[in-house]
Amino acid sequence: MTVIESIAAWCAREPRFSADAHRLAREAISDTLACLYAGQDDFSTLAVKQAWAGYEKPPAAIVALINATAAHAIDYDDNFGPGMSHASAVLVPALLAVALEENASGEALVKAYLIGLQAQAFVGEMVSSSHYTAGWHGTSTIGCIGTAAGVAWLKGLDQAGIARTLSIAVSLAGGVKGQFGTPLKPFHAGMAARNAVEAANLAATGMSGRLDILEGEMGFYELFAGSGRWQDKAGRWLTDPHHIIETTGVMPKNIPAAAPRIACWM
Repeated sequence: MTVIESIAAWCAREPRFSADAHRLAREAISDTLACLYAGQDDFSTLAVKQAWAGYEKPPAAIVALINATAAHAIDYDDNFGPGMSHASAVLVPALLAVALEENASGEALVKAYLIGLQAQAFVGEMVSSSHYTAGWHGTSTIGCIGTAAGVAWLKGLDQAGIARTLSIAVSLAGGVKGQFGTPLKPFHAGMAARNAVEAANLAATGMSGRLDILEGEMGFYELFAGSGRWQDKAGRWLTDPHHIIETTGVMPKNIPAAAPRIACWM
């Protein structure tokens, strides 16, 4: 199986999560909603709202774009070690927009969050920290791909649909650390959330790409500065405890990690 097929199979099996994982997910979602509210009047958020103001009723992808930009705007949103990302700032707005569109339950939202978070960890551990060191913004690269898995699951796509979503998301992943220190950095989170939703929407039509695009020739690992023996980790991905209960997993902040928007870890 390819890496994408392995991740999709894991997602489709509807993995069981511990009570602690559910509790921490709910806390992370609440924390992100507070960050989103606090960042709603930031310049970056207002600029994105203005640029996409033409919708009478914006689709889920645009709602995710605006809200994820707001969630990352003032840098109070959590860090996620395995993904080298601000995981929740991408996940929560994307999943919430889709949950509202699909009339999904709160329980489904929490489970989709845990699935998307673990998928971010899988992809982050595959490319390793060299991806971030080379100048890629994990929030908008790894965040996009991992979040797409959670969105696809929440939309009810089957294993093949989740795999198609992940392949499409690889083509939509982007964002460079050279933009740190500018108002565009929060937009990276918004872009990732929007693209995760769009990837699932496109996959639902049957659109497909290479299923080895993460590890294959001219794929994500090769082009996005992956390093290390990810194959040694792959066997543990589906059996290790969920990363949300690890000390290097989701890390909420008591203060902003950047003030104001200077280059910082993730």
